[in-house]
Amino acid sequence: MSNNTWNNNDSALNSNRDNSYDPWLESQINQELFHAEDPLALDLGCGIGSGSALLRRLGFKVVSTDFSPQALLKAKSLGNIDTAFVADAETLASTLSERRFHLILANLSLRYIPKDRLQVTLLALLTSLKEKGQLIARFNHRSDIVVEDDQTGFAEADEILTTFYTIDDLLNICNPILSELKDCRQGENWFYQIKESDSQGLGGAKRVLTLDWRCQR
Repeated sequence: MSNNTWNNNDSALNSNRDNSYDPWLESQINQELFHAEDPLALDLGCGIGSGSALLRRLGFKVVSTDFSPQALLKAKSLGNIDTAFVADAETLASTLSERRFHLILANLSLRYIPKDRLQVTLLALLTSLKEKGQLIARFNHRSDIVVEDDQTGFAEADEILTTFYTIDDLLNICNPILSELKDCRQGENWFYQIKESDSQGLGGAKRVLTLDWRCQR
């Protein structure tokens, strides 16, 4: 996926909307994180930064990333982001090593990673969380595929390949991760849940799956 393709298809770049954000995010965040010392969040695929802006208002210091330099410029012009750099989620995840983040947000940004590589990416992101950390990710539901008789779980539009998921798909990806986390992060209690809901048109999606990973002592 080229930068030009991404930028030409990101209609939000031409938006002057305010910093409002659909209310699901605030309600999804573990309330204990609001009381953490210097809480740090990573917003993967921040787009024009609406999610980053909300996290900042909630007291988080936010590192915002996106594949599109133009999206980050727009986010900065709207005052939505502070610390930011260009990176795609998969490459960034592979470079994370320290347990530094209290919260990682990936709102429809992991959908561009092929299904057979999502497990590795998620594990890398999860191991960068602090104790009591949380990862919130949303995915396109398989029912959103409009191509008839599609059996692949992928759809291609304007050269951007999107992966669609069912709950069973995510269960098959996440259950092995749970076993690996028990080995590499001993003494911690990891768990996750998956919820299906309407998206209210977010990112062109109609149905989304929300994946909520948490780490507790």
